[in-house]
Amino acid sequence: MQNFLHVAYFRSYLTNSNNLIAAFVYRNGWARIVVFFLFVTMHFQSFGQQEFIDSLKRIIPIEKDDSTKIRLYVQLGNRVRLTDTTESWHCQREISKITEATENEFFRGQAYFLAATIQLANDPVKAIDNYERATKIFLKYPNNRKVSISLGSVYINLGLLHNNNNDYKTAIDYYLKAEEVYLKTDSHSSDLSILYTNLSISYG
Repeated sequence: MQNFLHVAYFRSYLTNSNNLIAAFVYRNGWARIVVFFLFVTMHFQSFGQQEFIDSLKRIIPIEKDDSTKIRLYVQLGNRVRLTDTTESWHCQREISKITEATENEFFRGQAYFLAATIQLANDPVKAIDNYERATKIFLKYPNNRKVSISLGSVYINLGLLHNNNNDYKTAIDYYLKAEEVYLKTDSHSSDLSILYTNLSISYG
C-alpha cells in the first residue's frame, strides 16, 4: 500500500494520463517499469517545465492585477517547491505582503494554501494546520467557482495527509468532500481521477 501511495502522490504533479498508466503498472507489481516510466516522463517534461517557470518569473514583476499576481505566485511556488524551496517560500511571502497591503481575506487563504503545499511532504502537521486555515477562508465564498476549485484541492491534500497518517476514516471524509466540490463546480476536472485513485487506497 505504501509504495502505491507514493505513486498516487506523484500524480498530483505530473500529467494525468501518464500517471494513470504508472499507477496501474505499479499496482500489478512491476516496480522497475514504473521507475523507468516516471524517469522518462520527467526527463521529457523538464525542458517544458523550466520554460513555463521562466515565463512565470518574467510575467509576475510586470503584472498589475493583484488577483492575477496571486494566482501566478501560487503556480510558481507549487511548480518549484520540490526543486527550490527557497523560491517557493519567496512566492508565499510575496502573497502575504499583498494580503497585508490589500487586507484581502481570499489572498490570505491562498497564502495558507501555498504554505501548506510547500510543507506537504516534510512537515505534515504544519501542512494540515495551514490547509485547515485556508479551508475556513475558502468556505466563506461558496458561490465563487475559482475558490471552490482551490477548496477541492485542499480537501484532496488533507485526505492524502491523513491517509499517510493511517487515519483512513478522516482521509475518506475529506476525499468525499472534495468529490462533492468537484462534481458541483468542475465535473470534468482531471483532479477527479486523482481523487478516486486515492479514495480507493483509503478504502483499502
